[in-house]
Amino acid sequence: MTKAIFPGTFDPFTIGHADILNRAEKLFDEVVVAILDNPEKNEQTTASERKAAIEKITKSKVIIEPLDLAVNVAKKHGAEVIIRSLRDQKDYEYEKNIFKYNHELAPEIETVFLLAQSEFEHISSSGVREVKKYGGDFERYLPKGEL
Repeated sequence: MTKAIFPGTFDPFTIGHADILNRAEKLFDEVVVAILDNPEKNEQTTASERKAAIEKITKSKVIIEPLDLAVNVAKKHGAEVIIRSLRDQKDYEYEKNIFKYNHELAPEIETVFLLAQSEFEHISSSGVREVKKYGGDFERYLPKGEL
């Protein structure tokens, strides 16, 4: 049985995140969504609020963890795979470096990158927060109903 972890702050959890999670659930026996709580970040919602929102749309286990290295969270929960998403070249460069650290620290844990589908590649949590801040229709970027 292959267990994967999908870590992130998910503030908010967007339709792009939901698409990655939905696709990951088809690839792995178990997927755990790990909300990495970063009290130093100016988060719009609490980790508990994000957890409740994600639980409404998925059957995957959703946990809250203090901000930590993804490999440490994966080890703690017995995951063999870390799921990461890529929207563009900028994400690739950033994630490639993180992958190298993770691989050096825990070579037994594999990282799997899932590419954003073209209709979601422009959507980011920070972009959605910006739309919300200025009164735009941010809810169009949030999942509706179960995956």
